[in-house]
Amino acid sequence: QEEIGVERIGGQDDFFTLGGDSLIAIKVVSRLRQSLQVPLNVSTLYVAPTICALAEYVDSLRWAAQGDRLEAAEQKEEGIL
Repeated sequence: QEEIGVERIGGQDDFFTLGGDSLIAIKVVSRLRQSLQVPLNVSTLYVAPTICALAEYVDSLRWAAQGDRLEAAEQKEEGIL
C-alpha cells in the first residue's frame, strides 16, 4: 500500500495493475526479504504478483527450508553428515 500509494489492496489485486513497476518492486522485495527473512528477488513479483500468490510462494519456501533442516538432522543422526 505504502509503496504503490493505494489505500486498500485485496489479496487478489495484481501488483502491476495497481501501478507497481520494477523500481517499486525492488523496494517491496527488499522490505519483504528483511521482514519475512526469506530469499526473494524481483522476479518473484512477476511470478506471484498478488498478495495471495506471494503468501503461497513464501509458504512453499518455508516448507522447503524446514524439510531441508529435517533431512539434515536425520542424516546427522544416522552419521551421514
